[in-house]
Amino acid sequence: MSFALFNIMEGKDVINAILAHECINAAQLCQQIGLVGSKTQALYDTLRGKTQKVSPRIANLIRAAKPMYRLEWLLTGDGDMLDESIGSTATVLRDKQAEQVDSLTIINHLININAQKDEEIRELRKAYEHLASAFEKLVNGHMFSENEIKKSI
Repeated sequence: MSFALFNIMEGKDVINAILAHECINAAQLCQQIGLVGSKTQALYDTLRGKTQKVSPRIANLIRAAKPMYRLEWLLTGDGDMLDESIGSTATVLRDKQAEQVDSLTIINHLININAQKDEEIRELRKAYEHLASAFEKLVNGHMFSENEIKKSI
C-alpha cells in the first residue's frame, strides 16, 4: 500500500527545503526575511516540529524577501515549491539592487533641485527686502535720485 497521494510536507520540511535550496542556515534565513531577536523563535519552533505548519506571518516574510517561493507551498507544503515565472534569489536581488540604484539617483537629483530652489528663494528674499525698503522710503516721502534708481535696477 502506498501513501504517495498524501505527500504534503510539514512546516519543518518546508523550511529545510528552503535552507537547502538557498544553501543557507536558519540564522541566515531569519536575517534575510527580517526576523530578529525573540521573533526568530517562531521559525525555530517550526524547524523543531513544535509548530506543524509555517505560520502565515513567516510565510509572508519569506515570500516578501524571496518571491520565487509559492505562498501555497509555504503554507501547506503542497504543490510546486517555486513559482517558475519569477527568477531565482540572485535575479530578484539584482533587480532590487538596480531599483535601489535608481532610487538613489532620483534622491540625489531631488537634493540638487532642492539646493537650486533654496538659492532661488534666497535671491527672491533679497529682492523682496530691497523692494520693501524702497517702498518704506517712498511712504516716508523720500525722493529717489537718478543714481539711486539706476543702482537699484
